[in-house]
Amino acid sequence: MRWGDDEMTASILSIYPNPNNGRFMMKLTIENYDAEDAIIQVYNSIGQVIYAAKGMMIDNNLQQEINLSKAASGMYILRVMLGGRSYETKVVLER
Repeated sequence: MRWGDDEMTASILSIYPNPNNGRFMMKLTIENYDAEDAIIQVYNSIGQVIYAAKGMMIDNNLQQEINLSKAASGMYILRVMLGGRSYETKVVLER
């Protein structure tokens, strides 16, 4: 997904593969962004956090492997919180 944060930056949050079997990579790219800690969370359909981790934005990129192999098939929301902003996309698990 792509968001225009403002005129100076643009961001892209991607998941691959999607759909997946519970193991996937997430990548957030934000142009002109300095290193900063990020919070990565995955929510189920009733809003419960089923995965939480920290990551570091380095050279405009945050990349992390996520393992939800114990989660049931279905749709989840991946949220990355960074610098007072929230970036979200859908993740589909298929078994």
